[in-house]
Amino acid sequence: MLSRFRGPIPSVWFAAIYVFRCVPYVSWVLPLYFVTRAMGIFDTYWGLLLPHVAVHICFFSWIMKGFFDGIDPSMEYAAMIDGCSRWGAFLRVALPSADPRLTALAILCWLYTWNEFLFALDPHRQQHADPHRRHGAVRARARHGMAS
Repeated sequence: MLSRFRGPIPSVWFAAIYVFRCVPYVSWVLPLYFVTRAMGIFDTYWGLLLPHVAVHICFFSWIMKGFFDGIDPSMEYAAMIDGCSRWGAFLRVALPSADPRLTALAILCWLYTWNEFLFALDPHRQQHADPHRRHGAVRARARHGMAS
């Protein structure tokens, strides 16, 4: 939807995504360790899930911009002339046109998450046991998945 708008907000959003994509994953390990420790989600499923979601939202919204830029805007304009709102035209015209692309994007997202064990192993290396939390559960499941 942002690819249809012109102005500073979409430009800043996609420029920020481009800048974040230029930073290698390895340089994010230590800051993610400190952030997850400060948030109290270190070595939990949330501590593993949230960095992946943050990385994937940025990357895949950048890819989706290319998808929606490839859809002819005249189809959306025709839907708006027929009485659809901008969101209605997006939901009824642009989104169904992008179904195969979104399916490919979902598969790509799953593959990226499955293959990324850096976030699963390195930040979650706490050795002492804490009876109130399940430390090591994420790391143990990730290692078990690698051994399988």
